[in-house]
Amino acid sequence: MRVRPTARPLAALVAAVLGGSLAAAAPADAASKPKSPVTPIISAAPADFFGMHVNGLQGKAPVPSNKVVGSVRLWDTGTTWADLQPTGPTSWNWKPLDDAINHARRARLKPLVVFGQAPQWAGTNASQVAPGYGPGSASMPKSLVAWRAYVTAVVAHASRLGVTDFQTWNEPNNGTFFNGSPKQMAALNLAAYQAVHATTVKRGKAVRKYPSAKLVGPGFTTRLSPQITWMQNYLKATGGNKLDVVALHLYGLPGRTPESAIDQLTKARRYLKVAKIDTLPLYVTEVSFGAAVGGVGPAETISPALQAAYVARFLLLARSNGVARVYWYAWNNQSHKVSIDLTKADGKSLTDAGKAYQTTRTWLSQPLVGCVRASTGTWTCTVKQKRGSGYVVWNPSKKVRIAAPAATVSVTSVVGKKTALKAGKALTVTTSPQYIATSK
Repeated sequence: MRVRPTARPLAALVAAVLGGSLAAAAPADAASKPKSPVTPIISAAPADFFGMHVNGLQGKAPVPSNKVVGSVRLWDTGTTWADLQPTGPTSWNWKPLDDAINHARRARLKPLVVFGQAPQWAGTNASQVAPGYGPGSASMPKSLVAWRAYVTAVVAHASRLGVTDFQTWNEPNNGTFFNGSPKQMAALNLAAYQAVHATTVKRGKAVRKYPSAKLVGPGFTTRLSPQITWMQNYLKATGGNKLDVVALHLYGLPGRTPESAIDQLTKARRYLKVAKIDTLPLYVTEVSFGAAVGGVGPAETISPALQAAYVARFLLLARSNGVARVYWYAWNNQSHKVSIDLTKADGKSLTDAGKAYQTTRTWLSQPLVGCVRASTGTWTCTVKQKRGSGYVVWNPSKKVRIAAPAATVSVTSVVGKKTALKAGKALTVTTSPQYIATSK
């Protein structure tokens, strides 16, 4: 196919994104109206947008550089309720939590503490087991009094170590980590909210004990209809909407793409709006691609190049859709239950997916104007550089040839390889995002 050095459709698409301010430089392949409205983002992504899971963080697992990761969720870190109070309500084992928090903070990563997974003495049914977490760990606690004492103590203890973010429970709606009802989970959430928002009296006035503390709601899985129904019932129950941040897990079914994960986000937001919590910040507290449903069976096989593409595409689309933080699963899982790890077996060397994560953080260190999709399926995300603009382009399903826009100086691959490129030269858009930089 012959590539024409000037393409009017390019101007039309960027005009849709930027109101025409950079129309002459548009690097997309069609002039169709964007499928969904673009919400401009005026600031660069904060460091803590780039969240991660580091298995074994409480031990000797290598900790990511804060040049790659900005926050970390304490899950699969030996810090559940069952780990902290294994023998009874009056004894505490703070060491794993202290070690995980301190390792994170020394690396200048912001920790999110996850409540939940009852010890056997506190659970209602020892046979309800979250895999790897011990007898009774998936059951409803016998007593809200015991639960309240636990979350109150953890908030007080972790706050002294500089923690401000706490989460009610992990995936209560997928049948693996919680076997209670939506109404019961809402009661647990309300108690956690009250602990995080506890008050004291100073100078005759009630003030919060932990002014910066936030409660992140339960991390709801969203890929199956029964999970959405469970979440709806939870949000209708008393205490279900008492939170500061909404949390979703956007794992897709095998074979699905980052774009389909954003479709899950859009669907879930409808129910958040009904519950009148759609204006709260939203964290994606777990995401990856190719994971076996329920962790049963091997993960889907995804090529290293496509893994890298998926990481970048999800981060870009999540940011453009107003997600406040993304916790990737995982830095160092290597269990074959999840397809996309960001490091090799040593837990240090970056895979191509890890390089893509780091590269995308560099791209998003600049203000993101928005992402739009053309009628051909090609996506263009526009960022404002200090001088000129950057355009990240990809097509999820096919190769498309375009001409580099006016004032183009370079193109950078998703793994960070930068190549000189002149305006009007041919560029093939593929499944892998590429960053086109212009000088004006």
